[in-house]
Amino acid sequence: MLCPKCKVEMNERIGDYHYAESGLDNVVLADITIYECPKCEGKAPSIANALGLHDHIAKELIEKKSLLTSREIRFLRKELGLKEVELASYLGVDKVTVSRWETGGSNIDPSYDRLLRLFFIHKKMGAATGALALFGKTIQKEPEINEIVIRSDLIQATVA
Repeated sequence: MLCPKCKVEMNERIGDYHYAESGLDNVVLADITIYECPKCEGKAPSIANALGLHDHIAKELIEKKSLLTSREIRFLRKELGLKEVELASYLGVDKVTVSRWETGGSNIDPSYDRLLRLFFIHKKMGAATGALALFGKTIQKEPEINEIVIRSDLIQATVA
């Protein structure tokens, strides 16, 4: 594989990759092929099923016990293919409110957090796929400090 920046042949290795491209700070792809440029030191992961990967990340976010963070809210909105104003309309809030949630200007209220999760499940995963499980969960106000680690076999296994 050639480096898109330098046009130099990239080296290939297996390792863990911090998937910053997701927009989330805590996503690590474990044991995947990573291409590294010896000249500019650029890195590129080999992701065979990016859509499946994003579905898996979304599932992890929907099932977490703490309130969604600003970046997680933005990730879910983008996965739905919605603009801030569209999500605001669906949730019954102002566009400014969604913007503040996504920039960290204000925290999402637990009731809107739950509504966003249920809306995502309904739109993306189908209403019956996990909504009942979410009703029994208590969403904590303090965010958990955790990391989403996704093994390469999970990414491959989600290929439809």
